[in-house]
Amino acid sequence: MALAAFLIIPHFSLGVSLHSLTMGKSLAVERPNDTLDSNDGTFAAGFHNVGDNAYIFAVWFAGLNDSTVVWTANRDYPVNGRRSHLTLQTDGNLVLSDAGVSTVWSTNSTDSTVSMGLSDTGNLMLKNTNGVIVWQSFDHPTDTLLPNQPLTRSIKLVSWQNQYDISSGSYSLFFDNDNTLKLLYKGPDVSSIYWPEPWLVSWEAGRSTYNNSCNAVLDVSGSFLSSDQFQFSASDRGLGPKRRLTLDYDGNLRLYSLDVTSRMWSVTWQAIVETCKIHGACGPNALCNEIPQGRICSCPPGFVATDPSDMSKGCNQTFTVSCPATRNNTKFLKLTQVDFYGYDLNYTARTSRRNCKHSCLRSCNCKAAMYREDGTGNCYQKALLLNGRHSPNSKGGTTFYIKIPKDFNSPEDQEKKIAGCPPIVVRQLSRDYSSKRNENQTSLRFTYNELKKATGNFDEENVIGRGGTGVVYKGVLSDKRKAAIKRLDGVQQQGEEEFLSEDLPHELDSDVGFLRSRETQALGVRVRGARIFG
Repeated sequence: MALAAFLIIPHFSLGVSLHSLTMGKSLAVERPNDTLDSNDGTFAAGFHNVGDNAYIFAVWFAGLNDSTVVWTANRDYPVNGRRSHLTLQTDGNLVLSDAGVSTVWSTNSTDSTVSMGLSDTGNLMLKNTNGVIVWQSFDHPTDTLLPNQPLTRSIKLVSWQNQYDISSGSYSLFFDNDNTLKLLYKGPDVSSIYWPEPWLVSWEAGRSTYNNSCNAVLDVSGSFLSSDQFQFSASDRGLGPKRRLTLDYDGNLRLYSLDVTSRMWSVTWQAIVETCKIHGACGPNALCNEIPQGRICSCPPGFVATDPSDMSKGCNQTFTVSCPATRNNTKFLKLTQVDFYGYDLNYTARTSRRNCKHSCLRSCNCKAAMYREDGTGNCYQKALLLNGRHSPNSKGGTTFYIKIPKDFNSPEDQEKKIAGCPPIVVRQLSRDYSSKRNENQTSLRFTYNELKKATGNFDEENVIGRGGTGVVYKGVLSDKRKAAIKRLDGVQQQGEEEFLSEDLPHELDSDVGFLRSRETQALGVRVRGARIFG
């Protein structure tokens, strides 16, 4: 069943909730107070809105603005916003019905003496009158593992499809046939292991294959231990914080801890630091580049983005290479410190750069050749250009040669080659938004340098006003909108109020927002904010 992207919308209960559900009773999608709470109030379970008239039955951390979902019954089959129910039937089966007609999910349990409850650990359970667990959500995780929830051979974590779509994505964490934990990318055409680094044998990655019990668990102190001897601890290890281990939509496995003061999640461990090593990050023929905020994707020369709004779909080739290829009709586009991992036609050790290129030229199936510049002289012929990344800091480095037509005109500047198409940010830092004064105004926090860069490097030549609390400058955003930026000599409470009420030039008279700077000391003054105009 094909699904559109679903926008995750926070779900808030409007009334009292239950601590247990007895046989013959239901939770209804049309009654927002129909939720099941854990006794300590940490978790809640109920219908969660994921789009236009689309709902899932889920467990989430209660009391958080982002309603962090940790388990889902029907992630791939959302139900209708009317007449959908979760019912604990009299035969002991827990059933989710869509619009009162079709069953989209059930526990297939058959004990006629059960009730449903949500534990303080986030485990949704069916128990009979003897206290025996008949069914539990801990045995069927989606993308998240909670403390004391076991990961076994029969269990795997599967990421979201993307930031807005909770349905099953391309990445999974599981115990492989060699009894070790692996991260797998499963794309529409190819699949590959990317963690631990696939060129390492198990003992080189610090793993053991000699324990076939295949189990792992995160304890309440933030320590993780697996039967393959893989282990790690949270940077804030110790009792106290609520935690979750989540396989994120970008393919990285991260441990999150909840700050009790800010009620925000922070990453306290992650499997992969260089996120461009995650397979499928930028799609076929595309290049991944590491940036402080995460990663960006771009197309090499001669390639264009398949979908500029979703660079995970990669790039399309715009040229055709003759076959058989000769020096008269074909040449090579040189990209330095670039690697496309995997899908080698063959491998040749200790050869010359000339021979490496020539062997690719003679093969119709060879799209490109990679040559190692670390003294080994290793040559790899590529049948597909997948898992591409730019590695400017790699030791020794690699040179990549893409076969192109002789008449193909490529830019001489190497930097232009790498940025062959506008980069698309795949994952970026989150920003906090909050309503201010009216529905057209938002508060968005930046550092001084971020604000200055975002507004076209405002300076003394762009002064458009002076108020009692500081100078107002004119700036221009990347989308050509004009902005007014105020620099304060001190941080007074009335500064913002005065700024928002100041009379500014007529060309800046359609106020649609307020862009606030984090109060970062710079040059003895503080930049407080910017008004943005359409």
